[in-house]
Amino acid sequence: MTDDPDFYLKLVTLMKDYPAQHRLEFEQEWSKALNRFTGEFINDFCTAEGAIDWEKLVRFNSAKQEPTLPKLQKVDKSRKTNIKIEESR
Repeated sequence: MTDDPDFYLKLVTLMKDYPAQHRLEFEQEWSKALNRFTGEFINDFCTAEGAIDWEKLVRFNSAKQEPTLPKLQKVDKSRKTNIKIEESR
């Protein structure tokens, strides 16, 4: 980006405690995303007993055309258990 050898040191100094101020919010959002991705993986690639359906996962990853999987969509944000399945690309 620059020929200044101290560029990143200057950048860190300017940031001061900015990252720490936003750490809690970041961790909360990260947890939400991780939970969504985990839920989608379980829904799409695990058996009713919770085991990974390796055949389904390998078929998905090896497909020549993009496979269609059901997509989780929250219907009511106030009730996390209220989930409806809708078809997606």
